[in-house]
Amino acid sequence: MIPEKLKGNLEKQGYRIVGNHSAIKVCLWCKKSLRDEDTCYKNKFYGIKSWQCVQMSPAFLNCLHRCQFCWRDLEYTLPKDVENPDNPKEIIDKSIEEHKIILQGFRANKILNKKKFEEAMKPKHFAISLSGDATMYPLLPEFIK
Repeated sequence: MIPEKLKGNLEKQGYRIVGNHSAIKVCLWCKKSLRDEDTCYKNKFYGIKSWQCVQMSPAFLNCLHRCQFCWRDLEYTLPKDVENPDNPKEIIDKSIEEHKIILQGFRANKILNKKKFEEAMKPKHFAISLSGDATMYPLLPEFIK
């Protein structure tokens, strides 16, 4: 469970908490893609549409590492596996829902690529790399399937 004070601070930074231990945040490349400014390497090398990707983590605060240059508040980092894990389908559905809610703010942007925006509202990919260590979510294989 994510403490309310931390949750509020994270939401001010653009994160959205999903369930009890997951989170999403619209990535820089998705934002740039929607404004026709640039795309990430996945688009450049593999043709994956950056604007249809949800950046998330199913173990947002869970990590065994204490990397010297970690940007996260290590006070809240849990050095253990996710306990009482949320259902993978619920995480996926809620992550997509939160992602779409955040993207609504782009509608007012004058340089928005409307075609990409409509495509972004139908995500096809997940980047399971937002923060934490996704392998600490015990249902990760089911989540990926």
